[in-house]
Parts: sequence; C-alpha cells; structure tokens
Amino acid sequence: MSYKKLFYLVSLFAYISTSSLSFVSANQGSIIISNLSHNISSKGKLLYKIKAKSGTMEDFHSKSLILDSIEVILINQGKPDFRIFADKGKLDTKEKNLELNKNIRAFNDKYKITCNKLFFKNNKKMIYLDGNVKIKSETSLFLSDKGEFDIEEDTLTLTNNVKGFLNEI
Repeated sequence: MSYKKLFYLVSLFAYISTSSLSFVSANQGSIIISNLSHNISSKGKLLYKIKAKSGTMEDFHSKSLILDSIEVILINQGKPDFRIFADKGKLDTKEKNLELNKNIRAFNDKYKITCNKLFFKNNKKMIYLDGNVKIKSETSLFLSDKGEFDIEEDTLTLTNNVKGFLNEI
C-alpha cells in the first residue's frame, strides 16, 4: 500500500470517528468496511444508528457508503423506537442522508411497515416511503404507493392509491 493510500486510510478512520469498524481493506481504489456501525447525531442528540454487514466507498474522497445487509435503529427520546432492515442502501456521510432499497421491513411495538424504498432526509427530519407501502397493526392495515413520516411531529401521511382496512386482518 502506498503512503498516499495509507494517509487516506488513516484520514478515513479519523473522518468516521463515530463509527466502529471491525475490518477495513483497500481494493483497487475502493475501501471495503466489514461490520460497520455508525451513529448519526444532530445538535448532540442521537438520531439513529446504522449497522451493516459491509460498506464500500468508491474511492478515498467519496462522500457516500454503499451498504449491504443493513439494520437502522431510529432513536426517539433517547430510546430505540423503530428497527428498519434492508438488503441494500446508501449513506451520504456529508449530508447524513440515508437511502434504503430492496426488502425493507420496519418494526416497533405497534406497527410493521414494508415498502420498496425508504429515504431518510436528515436536514428535513423526514422519512419518505416509496412503492408498495404496507403498514400493519393489530387492528388495521393500510396500503399506498407513497408515504411521508415527519419525525419531529410524529405524523405519517400516505398518498397515491391509499386503501385502509380496520379490524379485517
């Protein structure tokens, strides 16, 4: 490994200071991180934790990580609120935005949510659900094409082909 690559690799460790990494390797300009754990905070408040089986940066200057086998834990009032799982995703390390796709499942004590894509926009404190949105509780089932969850207001808005079923599950 050249001194330049070594310098960038050491810089990467400093850059991802809130992450815990179990293995990092450089392969033809890409950086591959195994067993990634990364915390996203704003104004000293923990917003969510990301765990991934692996993450890949395309080069040493990249501002995004391509993730595989992902678990996201949303934190509400200092406690885990939702657990979200996805097969694939992308984390923008500069803007702290997260895009998940393929086999998305989200759970908490009250709801189970599935969809095709999920986008977390950190600067707006919004989560956008897209494609085959399904929200299920003990007493209801809602289906739609799209949804928006306002984290600060704790409200969910469903749009496009919304269907709801109460006590029919």
